[in-house]
Amino acid sequence: MKRSLAVSIVGLFALTVLYAAIPAGASGTTTGVFPDRIITVSKTSQRDNAYTIGIDSAQAGLWWVELVSNDGVLVVVQVYRTDDAKNPLSSTDLRAPGDVSKQVPIAAATSYTVAFIYSGSQGSATLREHFLGQPSLEMMPHAPIQIFGNQAFTQENGVVWGSGSESDPYIIQGWTINCKGNGPALMVADTTAHFIVRNVVASDSGQYHASINLVNTDNAALQDIETYGNELGIIVVSSKDVEVRNCLLGSSRMGIIVQDSLNVRLASSIIDCDMGIQASLCEGVTIEGNSISDGRFGVYGERLSDSIVAHNEFSRCEIAILLAQSQGCSVSSNKVTDGISSTGAICIISDSKCVIDDNTVESASGNAMVIHVSTDITVAGNNLALGYSGLLVSVSTDIVVKMNVFRLNQWGLSVTDTKACVVIGNDFINNMNGQVESSMSQLALSIEGSGNYWSDYTGADADGDGIGDTPYSIASGILDYYPMMQPCTT
Repeated sequence: MKRSLAVSIVGLFALTVLYAAIPAGASGTTTGVFPDRIITVSKTSQRDNAYTIGIDSAQAGLWWVELVSNDGVLVVVQVYRTDDAKNPLSSTDLRAPGDVSKQVPIAAATSYTVAFIYSGSQGSATLREHFLGQPSLEMMPHAPIQIFGNQAFTQENGVVWGSGSESDPYIIQGWTINCKGNGPALMVADTTAHFIVRNVVASDSGQYHASINLVNTDNAALQDIETYGNELGIIVVSSKDVEVRNCLLGSSRMGIIVQDSLNVRLASSIIDCDMGIQASLCEGVTIEGNSISDGRFGVYGERLSDSIVAHNEFSRCEIAILLAQSQGCSVSSNKVTDGISSTGAICIISDSKCVIDDNTVESASGNAMVIHVSTDITVAGNNLALGYSGLLVSVSTDIVVKMNVFRLNQWGLSVTDTKACVVIGNDFINNMNGQVESSMSQLALSIEGSGNYWSDYTGADADGDGIGDTPYSIASGILDYYPMMQPCTT
């Protein structure tokens, strides 16, 4: 399949006319190959109005980009057919990291032009390309595939094109593999060549077997994989630089297992298994954008470092996220609904130097969030509602709780046997048994003129400075000396 980044002269002229009124010009760079490019857009001159790239896919599908980082300014993404640059197929404004553009249907063997307009006067923005290929209408049956070493990437083993380089990876696609209970559909071990497996349906691997096994494998991508009727979905062991995305994993005991691996990204998949994702002894794991439901654990991470669990959605999981014995990790912007555990929806156990921010937990039958035997944990910007405790902190040290909303829980915040716990800038709203309970803990509810908002505070603000004139006291006698008269997070 040939790929092109060329942009037609007609397309560039039309874009220049359309955006002549926009003062900021843009230039940029593109790394990687379609459909996994990283695009960087920056302001360099007044002459250029848009940085453009091309899309030229041999496969139909949906294309979009995700804003990874920016300097707080708007990035406009517009998609055109190259032969009709006056009429955009879509236009999306991206403002914050995590924002995604509209998904645009891409026809096979048709050229498209994408224009990126960066509105800032300086700085840059980085975007990640996404493409969900339409499965071939002519899926063909194939025997289970076993690849041991780079030399085994052959046509007999399902390779349809590619040379194994970063710019021209081996492609294995378009196969339905029924293992008939005799082992994995795909086994790849001891390889360093770049390869992509996509649009593959794997079934009936049998008891104790996974549909797909990657062992000591580098530079791998699994895309648009469907598994069912298997004991295990996908296993990645002792591997690095692996991506699993846009997969459908169901009817399995475990969806994805990652062990002893480096730089593994698990993204945009739908997982309906007893254990959604398990990762252990890994560094640089990113788990993002997945939908996980109906399991004992959504994500179980143990002994992870510098890893991210972000932008996932969990429903009807006993425990949505459990992170244990890990350090330097982030749990961010996840959404949990209909939790069914008495323990906690998000659990941080024996961890250090972690940030838990911008998550939403509602309808937890137990605690919305738990921090236990952990050190140097920041809990910020979360919305914790309808649980027993919005947040339970126990036997921990150096905990910062800021800018969260605790709403309609039995207890907003429970702190026990914990040292150096600072609670500022939070909103405690109508928690039924009490806003905060504390025992045997060093708890500060205000610091340097900043406190929290308490929905049951009855004090006055005679001087109108937004801070109550009398302290707010919890049952244990600890005071918030600066109770806020209005919610802190709005």
